[in-house]
Amino acid sequence: MNRNNNNFRKNNNFRNKIVQSKENTSFDIDNNSLCFVPLGGSGEFGLNLNLYHCNGKWILVDLGMSFEDLPGSNIILPDISFIKTLNHEDILGLVITHGHEDHIGAIPHLIKELNIPIFANPFTSSLIKKKLVDHGVKATLNTVEMGKEFSLDPFKVKLINVTHSIPESAMVYIKTPLGNIMHTGDWKLDETPVVGDKTDYKSLESAAKDGILVAVSDSTNAMIDTETVSEEAVKKSIEKIIAQLDKNRIAMACFASNVSRIDSCARLAQKYGRKVALVGRSIHKIKESAYEHGYFNNLPDFLTEEEGYRMHKDKILFICTGSQGEPNSGLKRLSENDHAKIKLDKDDTVIIASKTIIGREKEVSEMLNNFAKNNVTVITYSDENPIHASGHPVRDDLKKMYKILKPKFLVPVHGERLQQNAHAALGEGMGIKSAVVKNGDVLRIDLGGMRIIHNFHVSKSVLDGKGIVPYNGQTMSERYWLENGCVFVSVLIGSKGYFKLITTFSGICEQFDPLKENIKESIRKVIAGLDQEDRKVQKKLAGTIRKAIKYTMFDLRGKDPAVFVHSTILDKRPPVSINKEGREVRGNNNSKENRNIKEDKDMQIDIVEERESDTLD
Repeated sequence: MNRNNNNFRKNNNFRNKIVQSKENTSFDIDNNSLCFVPLGGSGEFGLNLNLYHCNGKWILVDLGMSFEDLPGSNIILPDISFIKTLNHEDILGLVITHGHEDHIGAIPHLIKELNIPIFANPFTSSLIKKKLVDHGVKATLNTVEMGKEFSLDPFKVKLINVTHSIPESAMVYIKTPLGNIMHTGDWKLDETPVVGDKTDYKSLESAAKDGILVAVSDSTNAMIDTETVSEEAVKKSIEKIIAQLDKNRIAMACFASNVSRIDSCARLAQKYGRKVALVGRSIHKIKESAYEHGYFNNLPDFLTEEEGYRMHKDKILFICTGSQGEPNSGLKRLSENDHAKIKLDKDDTVIIASKTIIGREKEVSEMLNNFAKNNVTVITYSDENPIHASGHPVRDDLKKMYKILKPKFLVPVHGERLQQNAHAALGEGMGIKSAVVKNGDVLRIDLGGMRIIHNFHVSKSVLDGKGIVPYNGQTMSERYWLENGCVFVSVLIGSKGYFKLITTFSGICEQFDPLKENIKESIRKVIAGLDQEDRKVQKKLAGTIRKAIKYTMFDLRGKDPAVFVHSTILDKRPPVSINKEGREVRGNNNSKENRNIKEDKDMQIDIVEERESDTLD
């Protein structure tokens, strides 16, 4: 951790701290102020990262990731540039609401750089620990019990249990000298949870009696008026389907972290005489943590994939990851007949017990079509088959919660602007003053109201293999640039006017396309058209070749490829001139009569081509 505090200065004569944002523009934060600063998850789904400031100190809530199809990567991490400008001694810790990837997924990639302690409930702590071990990262991980207050002075923090689609989800109740905050995380009101405890209404009511200045709350379903669907209701819908499938294999797909759904399906399988095998690495990780914390009680042991496939068709149920068509997931490989240990046959059934996430429609459709080609029956969510329930509050849930909490102010987060605006309007309709924020807003909150005192640009980061690069940085920009194909040219400049060029075409055209000869001919012409001196100026020569290739590509194909030109002078001796006596003279004789350069008369340009890559041979 870089502890250089040049960007974060303290002046004992003043009560303000000067914070330096990424754009190098400073702004004041009053030491005696309460502020909320979202860095991820406001105006978007996923990538949750929130900061709270009080009396010169900071705490973080959640450190999640998101997914996006990018060239060479699909994992997005929050931008922590702003946090790194703060005095490290003033950052007290990271508090986690629950164990979903959009809330903990970035921890193993960023916690080493942040170098702050983590606080999480037992089940979530177990998931985080496994991630840290998998990535070989060391961190201070503190396990805190639900309902037990712990101090990060001046913050006093308590995790309050709420129902969600993963066990031990928590609202983070933050008490400060300047007002109390309820950071809700993800939640729903489910009175019949299949796994885990019910929402801790008693603690919520107690917090309300203390007085809640602001609720920072989940906006995911703020536009949905339908009733909340309980996990018990989903279990009954799945049972109706399983009861009718008494001849062939069943593969059930759900989110790996949905312990309740896994538990429901396993108990239904047991009821109808089927064993259960888990398919997918991530679901086994969840299973291990669930066993550690007393979930999956009184269920038979899960079979391995091989054991499951050896079972008679009507005696096995596979529970798989990959409901969103993720590459290399269990269900995706089954759809492609590419799974090493399991194969689904004609008339087997796949049940997708989840809804398609926005942005994954293409991948899911492709996967379902693959099953259809193999005559595998697929059952998905519909009004007739309500086999999935959201883990987020609909409008009626939000109204009920605010009647319990009675917050003075509301800040909608965890949603795009549409959901945030709808959530804010709901709050205003209940007499709760609301503020809609975006990532990078610095929202000051006090009894008199809320106001955005500053905004700074917040970008994202990309997990690139084992490294992290900026979302809009050179690495990713060049990858987009390469999408139109590449032409590589190495120029060897010899003596006496000899040029050898080695060209490589990648992603430009097919192997025997005449376009290649057109490009080579354009290179010959522009080199021949240069005067004698410019042919020796490497920068000039490279620029001329690059322009010629780009012009030819755009003229003939309407494309703008990446063009890379590298030149090397093989003979760096002075040029050879012919004197009046017809003899060769080596040197810089620039007299008019000596400008008859022999190499111009004998200029030779050879262009050879190398294949694009070994994989294309």
